[in-house]
Amino acid sequence: MKESNRFCVFAFKRHYLTTKQNKYKIRLPKFKTEAYCTLPSCNIKANLTMQHGNREVQVTYTGTLKHKIKGEKNARRISGNERQQLKNKFQCGKEVMKEYQERLNAKSGDDLVAGNFDGVGNTRSVLQKISSESRQQNREDKDLFESLKI
Repeated sequence: MKESNRFCVFAFKRHYLTTKQNKYKIRLPKFKTEAYCTLPSCNIKANLTMQHGNREVQVTYTGTLKHKIKGEKNARRISGNERQQLKNKFQCGKEVMKEYQERLNAKSGDDLVAGNFDGVGNTRSVLQKISSESRQQNREDKDLFESLKI
């Protein structure tokens, strides 16, 4: 979906999955879900469907792309492998502000104007929190018994 609409930040709801157990269910889609833009001023919705025997997903958009230019920012959570890589960078001495600026420069201007801050975080405090988590990993506990536990 990022290839066809890189401006919206999508959330998903109503996931349907059917199996091919009888001849009547073969007409139903194998997978179906609905997506919507999480920015309040945007009313874009998308339906994603995948048919049995086909690995391609059809995406159908409805609504109009309408994002406010000022004050509306949204981003998906930084988690998993990407979060761990950031923790490793911060443990090696990378500064939060430099990483934030590099990520902002890597995003296109159109994405930022549309309010899509995926991969950057809504604010700099997101990266500051990840940096804080990286420092907490190797810190000893005040209680000696707790610090010896692995």
